[in-house]
Amino acid sequence: MNILVTGGAGFIGSHVVDLLLKKKHKVVVIDNLCNGSIRNVNDRAIFFRFDITSSSIEALFRNNHFDAVIHLAAHIDARASLQKPLLDARTNILGSLNIIDLCIRYKVKRFIYASSAAVYGNPEYLPMDERHPIRPINNYGISKQVVEHYLDVAHRISGMEYVILRFSNVYGPRQGGMGEAGVIAKFLRQIIDKRPITVNGDGRQTRDFIYVKDVAKAISLCLRKRPKRRIMNISTDVEIPLNQIVEIIRHALKEPIRKKHAPAHPGDVQRSRMDNHVARTQLNWHPETDIEEGIHETVVFFRKQKAAPKRRKELRER
Repeated sequence: MNILVTGGAGFIGSHVVDLLLKKKHKVVVIDNLCNGSIRNVNDRAIFFRFDITSSSIEALFRNNHFDAVIHLAAHIDARASLQKPLLDARTNILGSLNIIDLCIRYKVKRFIYASSAAVYGNPEYLPMDERHPIRPINNYGISKQVVEHYLDVAHRISGMEYVILRFSNVYGPRQGGMGEAGVIAKFLRQIIDKRPITVNGDGRQTRDFIYVKDVAKAISLCLRKRPKRRIMNISTDVEIPLNQIVEIIRHALKEPIRKKHAPAHPGDVQRSRMDNHVARTQLNWHPETDIEEGIHETVVFFRKQKAAPKRRKELRER
């Protein structure tokens, strides 16, 4: 298949690109490199430095005839979205509409959209399934929900098939430290740099952490399966307190950790756990990486990154 991956230089996107290339797909990547890095882009992918709001992207659709689009590009910092709602909306809503419109006009067969647990807001029950009420508590969650609605309308007017994957807290190699989803990467960078880590709140708050390569596998399965359900949670269905995450990191690093606490962020949910039954049954998918193994692999990556000499990778725009 000929596949376009938006945000393909980013954390999740680069792992998706690696897996698609391994499966012999042709992959075109667009990324504005605001959050991503050219170092993440597989040499076998065709890379273009574009913002998803750019009108220049139309030439790619005209010249490539994509079979599928995997839309991962986004303004990802939920907390910053509260201070910069226009930036969040411009990227996540208007940028997504630009991609959706081009998919309709150039008859792309399938659209895979990266949504988020943020659309649910404060949980009314756990684990949250796909029928949980949608009440986002930040602008990021609102922007993700809005695009879900646009995709439903796009399907009704054009017949374009789509799948919406609502990710829980994704972690793993190549991750930045923005927002609560990046807390593992943030902790690791602080510890490796010999700095104390900061835990907001008492550390008893729980999150459902999913390893990035398990997320990439779920996305890849959406290309060859036609699920009856168009919205699926991608999660482990396990809630883990942040204090336990700190202990797992300490064990993986085999060194003491200096920890301090700060006030909890307003609006942060206390507990999170997402039901993944639909993805298991519709995609024949399940998370394969437990938290200890995933954190170990992430530690190995960050230590290698810290030890490696900094080399400049040339920007390969085509």
